[in-house]
Amino acid sequence: MTLKKKIKKFWNSKESILAGEKDRRLKINEQIVIEKLINFKGSILDLGCGKGSLLHYLNSVNKVSSAVGVDFSKKHIEASKKIKTKKIKFFLADVKKFIIDKKFQKKKFDFIITKRLLINLENQKEQIKFINNLASLLKPNGKYIAVESSIHYYKNINRIRKKFNLKPMKPLWHNCYIDDKKFLKVKFKKLKLYKIKNLFSTYYFFSRVINGFFKYVLKSQPRYDDFINKIGWYLPQKILANYSRERLYLFKKKG
Repeated sequence: MTLKKKIKKFWNSKESILAGEKDRRLKINEQIVIEKLINFKGSILDLGCGKGSLLHYLNSVNKVSSAVGVDFSKKHIEASKKIKTKKIKFFLADVKKFIIDKKFQKKKFDFIITKRLLINLENQKEQIKFINNLASLLKPNGKYIAVESSIHYYKNINRIRKKFNLKPMKPLWHNCYIDDKKFLKVKFKKLKLYKIKNLFSTYYFFSRVINGFFKYVLKSQPRYDDFINKIGWYLPQKILANYSRERLYLFKKKG
């Protein structure tokens, strides 16, 4: 079985359906960050939309004139369609094939969004190819908003965890995390990467280091709703820099 097929099997599994619901505060805060970047009521394409929660949220706060969500998990798409709205259409498809379909390329969007979709592609070469293919789907000055995971998170967080005698954290087998330094050197076609921004750095430090240490001492398993994690959310996220797994990669269509 190829890596691509293994990844698809995972995202159709019960494990993946439950995974997106574990860290609910993270999910909510990501939606708020993206909402602030959608600065007018526009057309939106959400690739790897999962169960459609982001598009339904953006529609509820009046940021959607029309929207399309695409995912290759049948279970996710079935769940996304449970909330009925004429503004949003959901498609079951391989996103890589979907974005180069000539019929679909007639449609242009103000915003394209991905959340942890790039990291589920096989390698950096595929990630760059995917991003380049998005340019033809954007309107002039359209924006691509990517909330993705950085490999530098593991380097930074594990350096601190080591001082607390905690085991190093490792990327999941099906993830190819973004290498920020390499991405900044890439000359993307018709798209400009104009900003990389850390998200939720304080939360990740509290949850992966401080809470991790206390749970290690108490010999118990950490939970997303632990009190220490909640403290990490309530503090300003810029207090501790460069410890966030999630980062914003903001692109704008050239010309």
